[in-house]
Amino acid sequence: MHRILWIAIAATLVRVTPAQSPPLLANWRMDETAGVVASDSSANGNSGTLVNFGAAPWVPGHAGNALSFDGVDDYVAVTLAAGLPVYAGRGAPFSVAFWVKAPAQSDRRVYSEQQAAPTGNGPLFSLGSGSTAAGTTDKLRVFLRNDNPSEVGILHSNAVVFDDQWHHVVYSEHAGRAAIFVDGAPDATFDYSRWNWGPLSPLQGTFTMTSVTLGAVVRNSNIAAPLLGLVDDVRVYGSRLDVVDANLLFMGIDPPVIAASLAGFGYGCGQGPLDLAVTGSAQHGGTIFVQMFRGEPNALALVGIGLGPIAPVDLGAFGFAGCTLYQQNIATSVIGVMGPAGSSGPFAFGVPAATGFAGTSLSLQGITFGAGLELSPAALAMIGR
Repeated sequence: MHRILWIAIAATLVRVTPAQSPPLLANWRMDETAGVVASDSSANGNSGTLVNFGAAPWVPGHAGNALSFDGVDDYVAVTLAAGLPVYAGRGAPFSVAFWVKAPAQSDRRVYSEQQAAPTGNGPLFSLGSGSTAAGTTDKLRVFLRNDNPSEVGILHSNAVVFDDQWHHVVYSEHAGRAAIFVDGAPDATFDYSRWNWGPLSPLQGTFTMTSVTLGAVVRNSNIAAPLLGLVDDVRVYGSRLDVVDANLLFMGIDPPVIAASLAGFGYGCGQGPLDLAVTGSAQHGGTIFVQMFRGEPNALALVGIGLGPIAPVDLGAFGFAGCTLYQQNIATSVIGVMGPAGSSGPFAFGVPAATGFAGTSLSLQGITFGAGLELSPAALAMIGR
């Protein structure tokens, strides 16, 4: 059955040109010696303009030069050309990496995505220092809020990052499955996918980010949380980085091959509603296992498989209230019949061993037909090493 499924989507696969190395969406090396532009050395052209800096913002950094922020009103306004903002609330894998040398400070930001002109605070995804109130001014803090605005979560590193010494930080995520690496080593892992407003919650909401800044949060031209310290080599990737990648970046080496990742996104419909468990590995030659539960007993069970980033379609207009199809073009495979407790048997999907599939995105969604239609959340996979 796995071979049949791959044959069914082969026509699309041959048109895909997956990246072998992690896709670099932006890279501000901060190696300039003069001027007011922080150039993006990726292919996307997301260069930034220095705002409110003094006469000598470029200083010796961790490697080459760095940018010095005064903690008062300095920030870099990024010109969005392609690939950014990276946090779109659609579960796609991404990573942000940077070097920072800054003292302990409360609620200051290194990297920030926000809505440029929100009513109220608006959505926010940012990486920066912790807070005095939480006793984490020397730790990395990840802050995430949706359009409502309802706070999705605040995550902290275990390791010290803000102590006026150079530290390398990587924040990596795939649909709420997140990890922090500090100085090339694993630091903390989180799974906020089922938290209130997480990627697997019906309360998730939307994240309408329209602006990217370095060194501060800027909304409606108001500057907040300005950083005091030095920042060097800021990178944004369109894939999940793992400990191997983090260690390579710490040593100054570009990661050569995309790491595999697996996660879940969305929510199901039906009486349960229908849910989906995903385990296994999206590595070359690995196996992804999915199993449905909380479905209609004795209903026909299928799995739909689609390529590329998800493109949700609300089926309410077609008479299926609360149901979302996460891929419009799918190949389907029959699992069998849902058991008397509303669970399916496990479905094993073999990942191709060929390394040419690195960077290919897949989604798997459970479907049942009984008294009515039920759809599960989507399992999201990026094939890699």
